Amino acid sequence: MNINKQIKAREVLVISGEKKLGIMPTYTAIDFADRAGLDLVEVSPNAKPPVCKIMDYGKFLYEQKKKQVKTLQKVTKEMKITPNTSEHDLGWMAKQIRGFLDSKYSVIIKVVMRGRQNVHPDICFSQINKLCENIGTFKVEKESKQEGKIVSRTIYDN
Repeated sequence: MNINKQIKAREVLVISGEKKLGIMPTYTAIDFADRAGLDLVEVSPNAKPPVCKIMDYGKFLYEQKKKQVKTLQKVTKEMKITPNTSEHDLGWMAKQIRGFLDSKYSVIIKVVMRGRQNVHPDICFSQINKLCENIGTFKVEKESKQEGKIVSRTIYDN
């Protein structure tokens, strides 16, 4: 984007906030923006005449960068089950997880063991495998692992 003195056009259509100020010579528009303590930014250079907006260019760049970072952040959902969770509940959870994956979330599946269940972590791994079979196609971000009383796997979809 061209700002202030970088604008090459002789005349520009000037917009300030939501108001059109009209077509004026570039030097007049730059002077108008300077008096307001803002910048003249060329928004649409290919239009006849080019469209320029009076705004705080630094603030504009900051907001654009902030939006870009927000879109790059990955949101994670979490589903907790137990080794005794029934087949019906696993089917329902698989449907919920599929919805999360379709919405571009990554999902952490956790199987929480209580009491004597700690002796049989293999049941927890089989529960995660059953649930993952019901989900369908996905990519594994972190393979199944046991951390104390919790067995977890992180998955995502494209």
